[in-house]
Amino acid sequence: MSNPESFIDEVTEEVRRDKLFGLFRKYGWIAVLLILLVVGASAWSEWQKARALAEAEAFGDALLTAMDADTPEARRAALATVPATDAQRPILRLVEASDAAQDRAATLAALDALIADKAAPQAYHDLAVLRRVVLLGAETPAADRRTALEGIAVAEGPGEYREGA
Repeated sequence: MSNPESFIDEVTEEVRRDKLFGLFRKYGWIAVLLILLVVGASAWSEWQKARALAEAEAFGDALLTAMDADTPEARRAALATVPATDAQRPILRLVEASDAAQDRAATLAALDALIADKAAPQAYHDLAVLRRVVLLGAETPAADRRTALEGIAVAEGPGEYREGA
């Protein structure tokens, strides 16, 4: 004796399966497209990160190579040949200003260039102002030092620099 309900269950299961495969054939391309888009976007993002890391490493290696020069003049000449993006230029200027004992005029010129650079992040600008005040020291009147430092004194904590100021 056969069970008619099991036959109906099997037929119902086959109908469901046919409907599911019909939906896969009709809309499956959307799922495949979404998967390809997610994988493609992830690959592009990782490629961008790897490229940025390689550029940063190349910049750092060029700085280290330039700083290994024997004389301040050779260091300055080597630093002048280091390729830098707009984001790396403030760092290059700070490194150029690192030979205060050897060439004070060139150090001050590098700091002044960084202070005048409106595209530089505020943190680098403030650091250049502070470094310039420290380098000039007591030969600058206290009122002038105070005026210069008031421009970088902010109520925010470290790392909370004002935008576009």
